[in-house]
Amino acid sequence: MLSLLVASLPLAVTVFVYDRMTAGLVSEMATERAQQNLLQIKNSIYHFSRQHIHALEAISELPEIPRLFQTQNSLAYSSQTLSLIHFDIDRPEIYGALFFDPNWRLVNALPGQSASGYPYWGQGSFDISALAKAPFGTAMLIGPTPAVPGHSAWYLMALPVYQAENEKQPLGYVAFQLRLASLTQYLSNAHSNNTLLCPSFNQSCFDVLARTTSTPSNVGETQTLLGDWHLVNITQETPLLARGQERLLVLLMAVLVLCLVSMFFYFLVKRVRRRVFPLIDAANAVSVGDWSTRLPVQGNDEISLLARSFNRMTGHLDSLLLARGEAERKAVWGEFATGIAHEIRNPLATIKVCVQSLSEGKAEDRELQQLMVGEIDRINQLISGLLEYARPPDPETQHVPLNNVIKRLACLISPMAKERGIQLQVECDTTLCIEADENQIQQILMNLLLNALDASQPGSEIHLSVELTKEAAMLVVSDQGCGMDEKQIATISQPFYTTKTTGTGLGLSVSQRLAEMNNARLEFHSQPRKGTQAVLRFEREFLCEPSS
Repeated sequence: MLSLLVASLPLAVTVFVYDRMTAGLVSEMATERAQQNLLQIKNSIYHFSRQHIHALEAISELPEIPRLFQTQNSLAYSSQTLSLIHFDIDRPEIYGALFFDPNWRLVNALPGQSASGYPYWGQGSFDISALAKAPFGTAMLIGPTPAVPGHSAWYLMALPVYQAENEKQPLGYVAFQLRLASLTQYLSNAHSNNTLLCPSFNQSCFDVLARTTSTPSNVGETQTLLGDWHLVNITQETPLLARGQERLLVLLMAVLVLCLVSMFFYFLVKRVRRRVFPLIDAANAVSVGDWSTRLPVQGNDEISLLARSFNRMTGHLDSLLLARGEAERKAVWGEFATGIAHEIRNPLATIKVCVQSLSEGKAEDRELQQLMVGEIDRINQLISGLLEYARPPDPETQHVPLNNVIKRLACLISPMAKERGIQLQVECDTTLCIEADENQIQQILMNLLLNALDASQPGSEIHLSVELTKEAAMLVVSDQGCGMDEKQIATISQPFYTTKTTGTGLGLSVSQRLAEMNNARLEFHSQPRKGTQAVLRFEREFLCEPSS
């Protein structure tokens, strides 16, 4: 209620002051509005005219422009220059380009898209000696001429052209014949017909439609436009609230408006508070760690958009926290693996040397010695896997043909698959390359194929293929083995997780790290007793054509 009172108080004060100062306020507002309108019209016309001056300057600097001031037949020998001029005059407000000698006698005329009659076609005379010329920067305003039967009102925008060796005496003048209505149309920016265009040399003025009208007696604000041209605003009588009944009516209307505004603000605040409180509760829930908080979205207003943004934010925060936890977990595993590997590898080397130096007198001792050496080698292999997971080498990126990688892996895996009674199917008919480390990509696919072999039964098939889409290239390894459930898929890339009796649980962890380092994604799709599909996905930006 306090905010409603604060919002209503200025309205009441404004009504009280308006009742006593209406006449002066209306007069000042009308004057200021007229000045702003005149200034807006002046700026619009000024920028409109500057565009044509720039076009004239560009034409005057053409290399062959002096030929257009020699004879009327010169138009036939300047096709390239004429094309450039046509480009500048191909506008609806330009009748054409005119070329005058230093004494303002017409030499040549080049028609535009709005040209009609002489001097562009037919016979006639074109004398501008009687027209006033007013400077406008480096250019000149000539005219305007009022409308006559068969011809609209027009004016000239002219620019002197100088020879390169003589910049004091002009070679002639190039001018645009412009439709006056294209200039006076800006008089309507004031949303009224109270502004006129009046050249100072003439007592007549032009309205928004370029029609000639006499200079009004009730002239208000004026503004200098181009050269000696002026903008004139016509003043109108403003009715004042002079009678008491009219003043009372205004006060009653103001009170009614105040009541309506108060009721509107009351219901608006009530509605907004009802919509905002769930946002506050959800924000408080997120602040205490409830990242699953979601807001119901109803409608398409601003609060609904805010609720959608809040839901997207909480979803992204949840994903970021999971990614951060995964990164921290990998970092801890890496530090742990590095420390353990270094602490174990040195004693193992000493033990292996001691075991190998023992005497081999008895057969039982020799068998026990070989068993101990084998176990030491297995532990050393595990340590090597730990070090590879903790500190994988940086990839040496190059253009790797997918076809070569698939063929090489097929040659390596086919004997093992054949020995186990498993058929290997290979599909690769692409010549594309990927930007990656070839050895690391081969290592990833080799781990996936070995896992597929271990999960497959004799008589089943393993498919190694390359699939291309508009967004990516995918190297797919699929088998017909026992498959995995969602819980196993979620933990399959964790270090030391394995379902095999002889595995170390580091193969897929290392493969996941290598895939990330090569700008790829390693994905798994599986169902129990329906096989597994492993996908190594490269986005389109990391694909390339083979080098010749």
